[in-house]
Amino acid sequence: MRSITSRELKNKPALLASGEITLVTSRGKPVALCLPLTEGDDPDSLAAAILSLRGQLAQKEPPGKQEIRGEITAVRVARRKTGEQP
Repeated sequence: MRSITSRELKNKPALLASGEITLVTSRGKPVALCLPLTEGDDPDSLAAAILSLRGQLAQKEPPGKQEIRGEITAVRVARRKTGEQP
């Protein structure tokens, strides 16, 4: 899988014509995943299948207690640094 920036995609949209899976990033964060379509593919049913799989994965992998505690701690530290009150 290759990765391109949103700016590269804007300036050279033909980059998607290569037929490989492409990750589009903006400011270093993933924003889109572009998949090649073959003749006869129905884009709507393919999108529905991908969203269904995404939902199944979300249900199977709940965040662990350590991960949640880490996020809470990071927010608290950031608030202390800025002086923000909850």
